Amino acid sequence: MPATQPAAPPPRPALQDVTPFMLLEREVELEYRSRREESLQNEVGAVADSLRGQTPLCSRCSQPMKRHDTEPVLWTARFGRFHAPVDRYSVPGLQRRAPALAGSSGRGTGAHQRFAGAPAGCAGRSGAL
Repeated sequence: MPATQPAAPPPRPALQDVTPFMLLEREVELEYRSRREESLQNEVGAVADSLRGQTPLCSRCSQPMKRHDTEPVLWTARFGRFHAPVDRYSVPGLQRRAPALAGSSGRGTGAHQRFAGAPAGCAGRSGAL
């Protein structure tokens, strides 16, 4: 029995009634995209740097956690991919690890709270990514 070829995707719809404003908006978006990417990368890096050296407390036993290691983390956002080195913490004897920055592993208990709990003065950021 011969293999069948996959069906071709349907044609993309053509834009109708594109206004001059829409064209200007798109032009500006493309022109400033690299600046937005650079700015967001700088912001992510600043938050990661501000959390370095702040020892989190275990959400189970309230003991200070020990720095376990640092891992490179990658986020995908609307206008690019962003990275930062993120410290991971553990509590000896509990077999628990937690990242210090939201979204860095998806497993660490309290990761989002840790990011959201960053001091309000850390470059003006106080919410999770």
